[in-house]
Amino acid sequence: LRLQPTSEITGTVFLPDGVTPAGENVIVRYKSEAFKVFCAEDDFGDTVCQTIPQGIQEEVVVTETNGRFRLPIVNAGAFTITAEDQASGRIATFKGSVKAGESADFAVRLLGLSDVVVRVYAANRDAQGNPVPIPGARVEVEQIEAPKRKLTRTTGSDGADTGVARFAGGDAFSEGDLIVRATDLRNGFVGRASGRVTVGDATVTVDL
Repeated sequence: LRLQPTSEITGTVFLPDGVTPAGENVIVRYKSEAFKVFCAEDDFGDTVCQTIPQGIQEEVVVTETNGRFRLPIVNAGAFTITAEDQASGRIATFKGSVKAGESADFAVRLLGLSDVVVRVYAANRDAQGNPVPIPGARVEVEQIEAPKRKLTRTTGSDGADTGVARFAGGDAFSEGDLIVRATDLRNGFVGRASGRVTVGDATVTVDL
């Protein structure tokens, strides 16, 4: 058995603009993906393998005032870093790797957040050719990438909110692709659409 030296990871967490440091008290979670596989033959001559995690598997630190963080002792190999700013609700996920004995520095950018507005319409239009909003429809919005958030709301039934479901404030979605499904609970009809949150989006509107 040959021991190998541990590594060190340092870095800076930035705001969604990729330039401004996020500041202090951003939670940074490290998770090692390093493991070894040991294989042997069982009593029947079949090869049986077992995966054994190596060294420090998880570590949690917080950033300093300049957004800097330091993980002084980590395993060599692949890892995932997750940053979470609890004050704003922004998160980031970063995957990388370090060599044995290496001190590596990384930049981690928090993802932007956007409100999402879903407008649900019937397949047919009214006599004037206008789209017909569907009240009381069930709307599901699911994020494809991490953190893979999934929320469900019901479209409104009054005034300007008729046929509209809003995901705002604490229900906002971070950057990435979205899948939107709507179900008309009156007849079971289902519609599907896609959307995408990008940097700087104040509100993303999806029609289906």
